[in-house]
Amino acid sequence: FVAFGRVEGDNNFCYVDEDGTAGIREAVDHLAALGHRRLGYISEPTHLTKSYHRYAGFRQGVEANNLPYDPALVIEANFRQDSGRQSALRLLSMEKPPTAIVCANDLLALGALNEAQSRGLVVGRDVSITGFDDILLAEYTHPSLTTLHQPAQEMGGMVADILLKLVNKEPVEEPQIIIRPTLVVRESSGPAPT
Repeated sequence: FVAFGRVEGDNNFCYVDEDGTAGIREAVDHLAALGHRRLGYISEPTHLTKSYHRYAGFRQGVEANNLPYDPALVIEANFRQDSGRQSALRLLSMEKPPTAIVCANDLLALGALNEAQSRGLVVGRDVSITGFDDILLAEYTHPSLTTLHQPAQEMGGMVADILLKLVNKEPVEEPQIIIRPTLVVRESSGPAPT
């Protein structure tokens, strides 16, 4: 069989997956280059493999950029926008809130963006927010969302190609494919406030 995604442990099967670790790491690198030193992270449920990899990217990015790691700035949420808003409320209510929030998906980021704006913050100036997935709304929010683009249609095509080869008993040259997402910089990320 072939899967869209992998699992922890033995992956002795064909799959196509994203490199969530490299993706989130790139978002952290981007924010660090803009001068952000205190980063929050809103995670999807951590028992999921893709969430684990994305969180690993956050930790790697923080460490590689010599940023302080504060576990209080990491909040586990679900997948929905309201959960992103509630998580951002917790982060932005801290005595020393983060200057940037990295979100594990775009819906969480849209919720965080909404919470920041409800507080009168200008996203991209007062606080930066990044997402992951590059959903259609990401480009059209105000401000537009900095996010990680993964070519979902291309990945789906790869899964279908592998499946056809397996059904036709043809050799599969690359049984396990990991695609690195690309950072799409938009208005929601800017220099750290001074």
